[in-house]
Amino acid sequence: MTYSNMRQTLEDQNAVDKVIKESGMVFVMPRPAMLKGDTALSVKILGDAGEKSGFMPSVSAKSVAEFILDATVSQEWDGRTPVLAN
Repeated sequence: MTYSNMRQTLEDQNAVDKVIKESGMVFVMPRPAMLKGDTALSVKILGDAGEKSGFMPSVSAKSVAEFILDATVSQEWDGRTPVLAN
């Protein structure tokens, strides 16, 4: 992605990551795959860097919302950047 407009997006994302991770705050930064569909399904975690991702993973917005709600009442994902898919 060095020669696409995604380069700036990834640079910005990495800059935000650095600030938050170095802040000392408790955080969870879920990374949804391509948002698709409208049914809440169980979420698969594809690693903190998407290392378990296949071709074109997707996740519904409702699934992401449920994950975020669960993550707010649990410490399981604190300090993590899980990539989410269905």
